[in-house]
Amino acid sequence: MKVRISLSVLSVIFFVLYLLLTMLMASKYLVSEAKKDICGQSSPSSCTPDLGKQKAEEVLSTSVVQPSEAGYNPPEDESKHIEIWSKAAIGWYFWNSIFNARLQEKPGEPWSVGSRRFYKYTFTFRHGPGVVPNTVPADVRYLVLILNGRTDEKVRVARQWLDLLPRLVLLQHTAVVLHGSEFCNNTWIRPYLRAHGGRVDALFVVYDDPDVNGEDIFQWPLGVATYRGFPQGPYTIDFKSPRPHSCNFLGTVYANSSRETLLKSLLSVPDHSCLLKTRQQWTESETHQSASEYVDALLQSDLTLSPAGINPECYRQYEAAALGSVPVMVADEPPVGRCRPGPGLLRRHGAPFLWLRDWRHLPELLRREAALTARQRAARRRRLLAWYEDFKRRVRNEFINVIVRKFFHGEDGKA
Repeated sequence: MKVRISLSVLSVIFFVLYLLLTMLMASKYLVSEAKKDICGQSSPSSCTPDLGKQKAEEVLSTSVVQPSEAGYNPPEDESKHIEIWSKAAIGWYFWNSIFNARLQEKPGEPWSVGSRRFYKYTFTFRHGPGVVPNTVPADVRYLVLILNGRTDEKVRVARQWLDLLPRLVLLQHTAVVLHGSEFCNNTWIRPYLRAHGGRVDALFVVYDDPDVNGEDIFQWPLGVATYRGFPQGPYTIDFKSPRPHSCNFLGTVYANSSRETLLKSLLSVPDHSCLLKTRQQWTESETHQSASEYVDALLQSDLTLSPAGINPECYRQYEAAALGSVPVMVADEPPVGRCRPGPGLLRRHGAPFLWLRDWRHLPELLRREAALTARQRAARRRRLLAWYEDFKRRVRNEFINVIVRKFFHGEDGKA
């Protein structure tokens, strides 16, 4: 049996095939153009970023960042999901210590990522060199940026991230955690605040910045020096064995500083059992040996002498508290730059440190310490560690409450 197909039927078939081919070519063209828009590249084949070399400014030239589902697994309730993008070392302290959360590192992933849920709010934290504008989820609605503003170069990079915000088309609310200047020279960020016409609803800034007002600018703890290899914890603290040193000071002694007064006062006590190791020049990085010696000094000392550096608040106070060595400080150290006298945050939270009027009173303090029993020292160590854990919990809860108030207009569910 022969099947005959008329000329008109063949014409219809060829016409349908032509339409399908045309639609396929058009869709390929649109996808190609979309890739150009997202990546800011002239060729779609170059859309995959070189995470080791990609510079933020090359991506920030893109006019609009469009939503993309690539590499993004949203939580069950997307409306209560907050992204945290960390571009500063204090991000590790934020996530590991304040949020008491951990990160997962997967081979081939551009970042370390972790999630933590509080009540009905899910926080997703991303940290690492792969956190660049063209790899982070562009469909973010609620965002926390952790930035470094300590130097002019760090501020330049921080500005690039803040300038990205208007290009995130679905973004509704933003907060910034800023490692600010030790002199509190942070006025450059004001135009980015919503109160000044910007997109940042809340700013959490390290050090005693005079602009902290409890409304949209809040103080944030400096934390431990993760960038210098200080261990993240959890820590094993011995409460039974007496510590061999009454105090320690391992640090740089700057000329004409209060540290010279401290050193002179300590050396005036001939029978002191303090561990002392000084240097004349500060170095940003530590060797494995020097870092290990520092941690051992904290673990083996009842007290840690913590004189002001450029700023009264320093890593040493948090590191000593974490390891059960009571920080000793001078109350109301003279402010530097624009800063208020500090460390205000630690005192407002009732830090059980030992406070001196002046380092010249150190010999008297050491004499009182010598009269304490081992049981009294152990009890004090327990109180310090309990306070520090409670301090981190309160800082976290205050942060979450601000986020709920600013991002979700104060709906129920305080942490």
